[in-house]
Amino acid sequence: LLDPLNLPRKYLARLHIGVYGSNMMFSPYDPVLNMILLYLNVSYANYFLPALILVAAIVGLCLLFVLMDKKLLRDVCESLPEATEPKPLRKLAELMVHILTLIMLAFVGSLLLPDTPTIFIVAGIIVMYSLIWIFLIGAFGDLKRELRRYNSNFDDYIQFLPFLVTLSFFGSAVSLTPVRDHIGGVLFYLNGMPLYLVGMSFMVFVAGLSLCGIHMIIPVTTLALTVSPDSLNLTPVAFLSLLMVSWVGGMIVSPFIPFTAVASSAMRVKATTLAYRWGMSQLLPWILIGPVLVIAINHLTGSG
Repeated sequence: LLDPLNLPRKYLARLHIGVYGSNMMFSPYDPVLNMILLYLNVSYANYFLPALILVAAIVGLCLLFVLMDKKLLRDVCESLPEATEPKPLRKLAELMVHILTLIMLAFVGSLLLPDTPTIFIVAGIIVMYSLIWIFLIGAFGDLKRELRRYNSNFDDYIQFLPFLVTLSFFGSAVSLTPVRDHIGGVLFYLNGMPLYLVGMSFMVFVAGLSLCGIHMIIPVTTLALTVSPDSLNLTPVAFLSLLMVSWVGGMIVSPFIPFTAVASSAMRVKATTLAYRWGMSQLLPWILIGPVLVIAINHLTGSG
């Protein structure tokens, strides 16, 4: 898909950060977000509006970077294909309707079942939605073939699953070690600092470890299981938002996570170039903006 367009790699890097960061912070079908929702006992319905705020912020930041780079804008315009006959947008519209429907079902399900973990709600939605859609289009004859393809894809995915589970387990185990006391000591020191600097400290901590090759899931899981939102004068939703903006900050500059490796390969650039060169330039403003968003969400969700 990317090669025929021949878009500038720097532009694709901006899109990568905006799209992947938005997915991580908002999608109720993302396993990492579900994990943190479960750890903090927060429903997706309560997180929905703050998630939209975070997505708007990261997309706006990426757009601003593109608009401020006049040379990049020129290169993008030159790379775009010549305008041809208008193409029907029906299939694109149908796809968007499906995506928005699935998101709204997850929101409504979480609203109606606030005590049920979101991961169980979305699992039920996926199964029921798929079966209903197969019935409506009469595709039962193709179901067997598609299940074979699913099994093949699952074989590839399941090789990555132990990696994700192991990292999460490691972060959980760390929260039961003396590291917990050290984190408590640091929090005691941070307690007298403005909330803005506390949020910035969390983001710098996760991003710093990511730069050193430590996957974000380890510090984020440790913080989620070790730190009480009340100790930071944050609501649970605001603390969840702080963890998610910290996660995205670490993701932006980590060349070691699988998605960065895949995206850099598709763009035909080095993972270190994507993370250290283009990612670092977006990390610094994100660290400045992130705590402001968390403070705003903290007020929005009932504290301060």
